[in-house]
Amino acid sequence: IRMLPGDKESWGLFSNSFTPTENGEYVLVMSSSENPSTLTMPLSVRGTDLEKPGRPARIEVLREIARITRGRMLPASQIETVIKEIRDLPEPDPLERRMKIWCHPLWGSWILLLFGIFWTGRKIAGTV
Repeated sequence: IRMLPGDKESWGLFSNSFTPTENGEYVLVMSSSENPSTLTMPLSVRGTDLEKPGRPARIEVLREIARITRGRMLPASQIETVIKEIRDLPEPDPLERRMKIWCHPLWGSWILLLFGIFWTGRKIAGTV
């Protein structure tokens, strides 16, 4: 895109416009015939959202998602059925959380305390 001169009163001012037709990443490269250097700038163009707010959902797409995920699609009038089925789900198994004793800081503190008592006892007894 060739830049067009701007106002006559502003020296070095050029302008033009570009309307992208597709979304994606564009790179703007600016160059001048008087100067060999170039200036580049990335430009990210975001397209329009496919789902417009306030529009009704596409039922066939929702049915396909339910089929692929092995779920069910129910009308809003059967919401009580869904709530009842969720309540009737079995309780999940309790999580078993194991912790290695030798990794816990209290275990190391306990051993250090016992060594300290042992050393103090030997010191008092005069064997050290």
